[in-house]
Amino acid sequence: MRRTALVALGSNQGPSLDILTRAVRRVGDACGRLTDCSHMYKSKAQLVENQPDFYNAVIAVQTSLDAPDLLKALQEIETGHAKSSERFGPRELDLDLIAFADGEQIVPVDAQDYRQLAMPHPRAHMRDFVVRPLCDMPIGRRTVLGNGARAEEMLNATPDDACIRVDTEQWAAAETASDAPLLMGVLNITPDSFSDGGSYVNLDKAVEHALRLQQEGAHVIDVGGESTRPNALDISPQEEQDRVLPVIEALRAHPDFSARLSIDTRHVSTAREAIAAGAHIINDEVGELDDEAEDMLRAAGDLGVPLMTMHSRGDARTMEKLKIEDASVDMTTYVKDWLCARATRALQAHGVPRWNVMIDPGLGFAKTHEQNIEILARTDELVETGYPVLIGTSRKRFVRQYTTFDIDVTTAATSTAAVLAGARMVRVHSIPHAVDVVSMAHALRQQRRRGPESRP
Repeated sequence: MRRTALVALGSNQGPSLDILTRAVRRVGDACGRLTDCSHMYKSKAQLVENQPDFYNAVIAVQTSLDAPDLLKALQEIETGHAKSSERFGPRELDLDLIAFADGEQIVPVDAQDYRQLAMPHPRAHMRDFVVRPLCDMPIGRRTVLGNGARAEEMLNATPDDACIRVDTEQWAAAETASDAPLLMGVLNITPDSFSDGGSYVNLDKAVEHALRLQQEGAHVIDVGGESTRPNALDISPQEEQDRVLPVIEALRAHPDFSARLSIDTRHVSTAREAIAAGAHIINDEVGELDDEAEDMLRAAGDLGVPLMTMHSRGDARTMEKLKIEDASVDMTTYVKDWLCARATRALQAHGVPRWNVMIDPGLGFAKTHEQNIEILARTDELVETGYPVLIGTSRKRFVRQYTTFDIDVTTAATSTAAVLAGARMVRVHSIPHAVDVVSMAHALRQQRRRGPESRP
């Protein structure tokens, strides 16, 4: 019989995000089938002071193992990770079996012996860093905890600031991360991109431009080696890699470069080679109708890296013919559902946790002018999925139709709309045109969310 177990993960030693990301896949491989995953949270250490903050999450895994065997499997995954001999002390990886979703109860022979298995976990209801992640998942919200209450009933009893959702550190260097939306700067190593083709094919110029984007405020530099403009020439993965890999290697070796690097590609081999060369993030342009769609998710799971997944149909040579122009199709809902299904597939089949996925509706990719405008206007619906949202409108054709003088100013207007709707990142060619408008838009959104009660 297979049933769903809820497993809590924690770490406050070593590269915690990386450790927990890889642990998710190992739990899936060893214990059953991953079905859901919370966001990542950060909380102060409890009971034992003077130790770093903990990173915490909860996953749901469908398993045929009984409680003792499942606990043993989790303990084997913990093996090899540093752990303080002091109870509740610092550790690289802590895995706790919280409960079975069917409500099975196990009462230990000696209730005072914390080493004996008890189900549900007897202290879970007192731990906001367990309750809050549980409530990210429908099955978690309904889970009955040790005090007999459902997790959702305990949520209101936890202080809002006791456990903070972490949705920046995966995508930006810690020293530049903040609550404000993130900026992605475009670095095209192509001779034929629609906006800046040929400008940065020289290695020195590419490195110089990346450093300038970083200095201007970019948190992520998106490196691409193949043009995605409609009807652009097809190139091989090897030619793409010949363009981007030297740039990635040079930037990672540069003493003044500290931003994150993403590889913008539809080729799995390029994604893997770029990560090996030092890129941090896969910006997945595979989209629908592509034979490499599954392999790209597998690569993100294998490598344990963040994944930006974008909606598209076809490639640069076919996307114009593959637009869905049936007026009865709600394209925003269609794109949202496709992105959520792809993110779910990434978790369940390849162990890519929720906190390592960002979704991008792919404005300008296999969409009509009206669809691009509508999707942008309904960005809030994408935000409501719970995944961080990336919006890329910079200098695209549908934006040019509203431009009289300066395409980067028009792009800034779209970035403002996206941030007001809750987008987590905007992708632009001109950082100076974006940095201040994004900051202002974020301030307005924060005030709107606080509401009238915050007025002096």
